[in-house]
Amino acid sequence: MKSMLYTRFSFIKLACVLIFGFLILLIYPSINTQNANSFAHISQDNNLNKLFFATLKRNKSYLRQGASRNHKVILQYNKRHLPLEVIARHKDWWRVRDFEGNVGWMYKHLLSINQRMALINPWAKEGFHTVYETQNSIKPVALLEKKLLVNIVYCSGKKCRIEHSNVSGYIDQDTLWGVYPNEIIYSE
Repeated sequence: MKSMLYTRFSFIKLACVLIFGFLILLIYPSINTQNANSFAHISQDNNLNKLFFATLKRNKSYLRQGASRNHKVILQYNKRHLPLEVIARHKDWWRVRDFEGNVGWMYKHLLSINQRMALINPWAKEGFHTVYETQNSIKPVALLEKKLLVNIVYCSGKKCRIEHSNVSGYIDQDTLWGVYPNEIIYSE
């Protein structure tokens, strides 16, 4: 009798698991579609499907885990005009990445797309970078330290015209964080 009761209980348990599994399989495609649609909304918001750089408008800005002020602060930036790469958008929040690889969300009004700034080779362990008088010149104008924040005036795809304090000249584009390799930026 006990063996029969145990077998019957095991059969009922197995039947419940199978029914539950079947229901999950029926419901799963709609769950999966909802997730896909929410990610599509993030990446296609305002027809911006490509990555771009923006700069901080304030000296004090917060990087958050999610796209709202209720999410935890991951990092505080204390440098105005710091370039950040915008990698996704969701309503009024932009997902950004800094030169160190930190990724999080920022309120879009904390960022500017009108002023292009760059850091000089922030990944270098040490050293200075030469700024030249013209694009094709071998005449150096200045040596600038790594991680120095500079204003981008123009980029040809290979060299960028930059400004910092009283220094103005050209530097190799691939040494800058804040502009993509081969990106062309026209001066206004």
